[in-house]
Amino acid sequence: MKLSIIIPVYNVEKYVEKCLRSCAEQDISFDEYEIIIINDGAKDNSLEIIERVAKDYNNITILSQENAGLSSARNKGLSIAKGEYVWFVDSDDWIDKNCLQNILSEVDGNDVLVMGYIEAYDDISKNNIVDYKDKNINFGKCLLLSWFFFPAQLYVFKRSFLLNNSLSFYLGIFHEDSEFTPKMLYYADKIKILTKPIYYFYKRPNSITTSVNPKKSFDYIVVASSLSIFSQDVEIKYENKFNDIISLIINSSLHNSYNMNRIAFKELNHYIYEHKYLFKHLIGSSILKYKFEGMLFCIFPKYTIFIYRLLRKFNFK
Repeated sequence: MKLSIIIPVYNVEKYVEKCLRSCAEQDISFDEYEIIIINDGAKDNSLEIIERVAKDYNNITILSQENAGLSSARNKGLSIAKGEYVWFVDSDDWIDKNCLQNILSEVDGNDVLVMGYIEAYDDISKNNIVDYKDKNINFGKCLLLSWFFFPAQLYVFKRSFLLNNSLSFYLGIFHEDSEFTPKMLYYADKIKILTKPIYYFYKRPNSITTSVNPKKSFDYIVVASSLSIFSQDVEIKYENKFNDIISLIINSSLHNSYNMNRIAFKELNHYIYEHKYLFKHLIGSSILKYKFEGMLFCIFPKYTIFIYRLLRKFNFK
């Protein structure tokens, strides 16, 4: 078994069949790869649809669990995967026609295969390719120091690489990829960037990434805290990069506060105050904006959101 494609499914009845068929109708034989579908307690007709589609292919496995979130579903799929390589595909996205043979050829001998993506819209004239400019990077830490995409769907992993480095997805949070990907790239000794994007990232308006949910801001702080702990053991020359990443994540949390009501606003401000040790990463960042924020947050730790909004009002960069 060369490849395991892991697809978590939750309330995607409008999109899941297109995703599954794009993965199943490929250019390698069924005995070379498996498709593992984790039904994460879907409440719509998703399960009925995937069961119907699975009858057409003999390499699809379906497991159902109580709703526990994307991280739990991915971890469950990884725990039963048999492939030498694993690829996490979201159930409202799809992959290019006849791309798996090329995937297996390119990933061979590497810890991770890296790819850009196509922003896909219902109006295909709006589709947009988002790709890496420098495709010669072949070392995970080099990509970490450069510029990279957070979503785990844009990487194909050697399964033993994930297991040997105890890499899995943080349970119970949004933004699990922001916590996972920097650590993954730090550990990846050998990577390869795919020549052209083959992953279609469907931009639907009610997806997890675009919906308004106050919990997202709190979870960003959870991610920042996890990466802060991880950064304590990285080599000195990568400390600034982790400071930059953690600072970006803190800023993402603060930015999401614009979508909050007054009660959630106060709760987030207090939650950030409880995690004020994170401000050291802002001060240690290589980016002037973050340094200045960090200094002000340390002086006025109970007014972080107010300070952030004030700086944005004056367009401080």
